[in-house]
This record gives sequence, C-alpha cells and structure tokens, in this order.
Amino acid sequence: MNHEKNVPEFDLLGAGIERMGELHSALAKVRSTTDRRQTPEARAFEYRKLHDQALAKIGLITQQARKALSDRRERLRTEAFEKSGLNGKFPQADEVRQVLRGLSQKERDAEINAAIDRGEYWVIACIRGQSPLLTGKIGLPMSVIEDLIISRTSPALDTELEDLKIAETHLNIAVDTFAREAERMRDVEAEGRAFEDAKAMTEATAAFEKALGTPAQT
Repeated sequence: MNHEKNVPEFDLLGAGIERMGELHSALAKVRSTTDRRQTPEARAFEYRKLHDQALAKIGLITQQARKALSDRRERLRTEAFEKSGLNGKFPQADEVRQVLRGLSQKERDAEINAAIDRGEYWVIACIRGQSPLLTGKIGLPMSVIEDLIISRTSPALDTELEDLKIAETHLNIAVDTFAREAERMRDVEAEGRAFEDAKAMTEATAAFEKALGTPAQT
C-alpha cells in the first residue's frame, strides 16, 4: 500500500488489527493458565465467555474499519469525479448536443474521442446523462468514457482504490485468523459438560426453592 502520506483510515485499520493480536494473546494466556480452584469444565466455561466477548469486540472493530474504508472509497471517487469537471454546467450545452445530434454515429464518436484527446472534458459534461434523442447515439457507454476521463484527471485514483482493496484483504485475513485460533483453544466437550451441569444445578435449585416455599437466598 501507499505509505507516502498519512491515511487515517489505514491507521485505524492498523490499530484494529493490533488490538486483535492483543486479544488473541490475552485469550491464549487465559487458556494456558492453570487455576487449581477450577475444574476443567469450569475453565472451559470461563474461556467460552471470554471467547464470545472477544469475538463481539472483533465484530465492532471490523465494522468500524470496514465503514472507514468504504467511506474513503466513496470520498475518493466523489472527489475524482468533481475534479474531472464532468458534473459541470455549461451554457453551450444545447449547442453541443445539437451539433452532435446532426452527425452520423461514426462522426459523433470521432468528435467525442477528439474532445477527450484535447482534454475538452466539458464536451462530455454537456452530453452525459442526456437522452440519445438529444445527443444522438454514442458508441461507448458513458460510464466507460467517464472512467477514461477520471483516469486522466486523477491518475492516482486507481492506486488509491487498489490500496483499499489490499487493506480490506489484510482485515479479512486478520479476522479469519483470530476466529480460527480462538476457536481452536476452546474445549467444546468440557463446555458441553459445563452447560449440562449448569442446567442440572438450575433444576435442582428450583426444586429446592419449591420445597422451601421461598426463593433460595444466595
């Protein structure tokens, strides 16, 4: 990615990925620490709670990072489009459309290509979004013409958009790696026994409260 200038969205992404690493290390520490006061089932149950909390935090980090990257992509495209002048309004627009409408399609396409080559992008601004009834049929889709002009007026745009794709790939890899490693440290069988024990204890406590006649004090 391009690191020649500070990009807040990439800084946010880097901080988020760093936080994922910290959470992974913390979970690994919890999983490897022995507490003789706890049974394997209790330890597995506790890890599962922390695991779920970590995943929820990762979800928030990911959502924030994705929104920042998406907002940057939209902003870059908007700025590039504005820089191209394609959204401008020109007093000679009606005249331009009339002249082009009077040409054959071959001549019309040639005139449009010539205007682009001369850097007269205002000509395109006069016809974009207009009905072929007003301009005559144009060979290339307007979106292709717009992309060509924007690539000339904002030559760095493609690189900046590619940087965003790379950043999103880094984010996806980090999230997938965290989820996989955090899942690997679970003891699913012990968790299952812990849930069964908790269910049995809830039922036993309910039976005791019923026999006692009042809710048991804890």
